[in-house]
Amino acid sequence: MNFIERLEYLLKKNKITQAQLSDKIGLRRATISDWKKNGNYPSADDAVKIAKILDVSTDWLITGEDPQGLTEEERRLVGDWRELGADARKAVRAVLDTFVAESFEEKKVQAGKA
Repeated sequence: MNFIERLEYLLKKNKITQAQLSDKIGLRRATISDWKKNGNYPSADDAVKIAKILDVSTDWLITGEDPQGLTEEERRLVGDWRELGADARKAVRAVLDTFVAESFEEKKVQAGKA
């Protein structure tokens, strides 16, 4: 995923239009479209503002790399998790705990065969 694809993903996820983002950070409305057409990046100051508004690190926004070492899929999972209500989180946690326990048991069995 490149910068523009990450930006579009975040705008969609946060239900923010390009025009709304431009207004929030004080850019011309055509600026984001210009980035798309020309393959340009925002200034460092604008990248910081965008990252804060969209709740991501500037590293991830610009490079796709996360300072915490999360992959894009892990980052999406965290984002999805944050959107879940308490009951849904409890259900997901129960399923995840089951998979982790099964994986642990498989590893124990495989270690015993080695």
